[in-house]
Amino acid sequence: MGFWNGVRNMVMKVMRIKPAPENRVITITEPLSYRTNVLRNRLWYRGDPSELDQFYKQTASDSVAKSRFWAAVPSADLAIRKIHSGLPAMIVERLSDIVVADLDGISLKTDAETKLWEEINKDNDFDELIGESITDALIAGDGAFKITIDTDVTKYPIIEFFSGEQVEYKRTRNRLQEVLFFTDYTRNDKDYRLEETFGRGYIKYRLLNSDGKEVSLST
Repeated sequence: MGFWNGVRNMVMKVMRIKPAPENRVITITEPLSYRTNVLRNRLWYRGDPSELDQFYKQTASDSVAKSRFWAAVPSADLAIRKIHSGLPAMIVERLSDIVVADLDGISLKTDAETKLWEEINKDNDFDELIGESITDALIAGDGAFKITIDTDVTKYPIIEFFSGEQVEYKRTRNRLQEVLFFTDYTRNDKDYRLEETFGRGYIKYRLLNSDGKEVSLST
């Protein structure tokens, strides 16, 4: 090893090759945040050319981005018709159909448990929920199920799916400790966000205003 290091050093000296600095700092700035990325994915799924056109024109941050197809602005005397093939939606929906069709079902130990699950399944329209949750997860890249009880609505557990931009996770040493679910509300022209924290054995609630400050849950 020492011999080859000596040869390398000699070649570098003869050819006047300077080694690259080891402490060079490289900073990469993401063009879009996670939530903006999810919005972009949803617009591609929806496939409305007008929405895509607006999104890319508003998020184009440099001359390169502004020259791309959806962000490009034609000259005054030239009109360009922009259309979307709809392929993203077709791909996502076919993948969702394949997974749902291949679902073997849920097996339980006793007939009583099986009967209860069938009632919960029917009450939540579980097969439809699974299909929609797969579609949402493919669009947002993440998501979680929330199970709650509300006897004013139904006597059965309520199963809801929250997509990636409505969920956050808290971990300790890579072990999941809490799942945070977010629900947005508008009242009297003011925006609020309900934050539900699900941990082992507890659920905590916070209501935040548009400035991120906590307000009374009765608001």
